[in-house]
Amino acid sequence: MRPYYRAIPGFIIRELWKRRNKKKHEEKNISLPRIIHNVTRHMNMFAKMKRTNMIGEGSWREILKDLEEYRPKVKVIQVKWENPLSGIENTTNTMIEAKVILEASKHCKISQHNQ
Repeated sequence: MRPYYRAIPGFIIRELWKRRNKKKHEEKNISLPRIIHNVTRHMNMFAKMKRTNMIGEGSWREILKDLEEYRPKVKVIQVKWENPLSGIENTTNTMIEAKVILEASKHCKISQHNQ
């Protein structure tokens, strides 16, 4: 919920700034219900961006109720570890890196890349 409460003042300030600029530069007045509608719309879009399967349309109470009750669906997959096939050794990264370097140097020697 914290990101939504942090975003609300930004949406309000932006709409008030737009109202100020429309009044000052274009001599148009934006009504208070229009500002409330725009802030609510931006809050709705922000909530849907963060939580795509959220329904939340309408009033502030409905949006905040949906945000508080929202629980994301968690998919759980059980994974069982099995012993590796025969021929695969249990070793460290250092041992594997040494074996890879040895195999690479053998390949370079056979391909005559060490000139």
